[in-house]
Amino acid sequence: MSETPGNAGMPAPDMGQHNEEIFVGLLGVPRETVQRLIDEKVLY
Repeated sequence: MSETPGNAGMPAPDMGQHNEEIFVGLLGVPRETVQRLIDEKVLY
C-alpha cells in the first residue's frame, strides 16, 4: 500500500446537500413537504 498513492477526487457532499434532488426529483415528494421537514429538523 505504501507504493500506491491515495487519491480523493472530490470531497464528500455536505449533509443534506442532495435532499431536494432525491426527495423531489426521484421520489416525487412535494417541495413544500421537504421544506417543512427541513424546518422541523427532520431533514437537513
